[in-house]
Amino acid sequence: GILYNAFKMMVTSIKEYISEIKEKARLEKSLNEQRVNNLKMKNALRESELLALQSQINPHFIFNTINIGAKIAMLEGDKKTCTYLENAADIFRYNLKGLDSFVHLREEIENVRSYVYLLQTRFGDSVNFELDYGKDESALDIIVPRMVLQPIVENAYIHGISEMEEGGKITLKVDSDEDNVYVYVMDNGKGITQEKIEELLGDSGDNDELNLVLSTKKGHTTGIGVDNVIKRLRLYYNRHDVVDIKREDGLTKFIFKLPKK
Repeated sequence: GILYNAFKMMVTSIKEYISEIKEKARLEKSLNEQRVNNLKMKNALRESELLALQSQINPHFIFNTINIGAKIAMLEGDKKTCTYLENAADIFRYNLKGLDSFVHLREEIENVRSYVYLLQTRFGDSVNFELDYGKDESALDIIVPRMVLQPIVENAYIHGISEMEEGGKITLKVDSDEDNVYVYVMDNGKGITQEKIEELLGDSGDNDELNLVLSTKKGHTTGIGVDNVIKRLRLYYNRHDVVDIKREDGLTKFIFKLPKK
């Protein structure tokens, strides 16, 4: 009986020890994955900043030059030129703060408004823009990575409505539920192929296998491409389903699903 009880206690002790080892291994694996994701995020941000600043001669000088031009236009009473230059300066100022910082969603939207103003001034009535904030004002206070909306809006113009002589429209809509904020960037342009959607989104839905290597594709204004935006968001939220792209009802839709927490 003593021997039996001793073996019984030993078996129980070994099982508990094995469980502790497994739990420790799980925690270490989780910690290592988080470290890898953090490293990927930092590399993505550095690569993004290099792309954004490439071929620019002292961006601070360019910003100051545009800003002075706006002041001269204001002093001479040319309000339209002043407003145009102020919006251009706002975009430069926003970019100069660095992609490794985070902002409220409302700041991202204001940057989009400045960009769209420049488009509308250049191309007139061929660019229509609609902004729908939704009913939940608090949705605009969530924190997001900098420069994720403007490259998508730029893409909607260049690859969507730029070839339309009239009737081209870009819509930015914000909606929310209890857990997430949804941001829609939609255009009624020539559309996107399913092959291109699959290329941008990738076919893996497993968070443990996010192989997020930035491509060399660049955007037009900031140097930041759509694929870069998608990968930075997935790294930041550690979720694969944070972005979706659809073509339905004659619209190309980029849909961001941003967790409130």
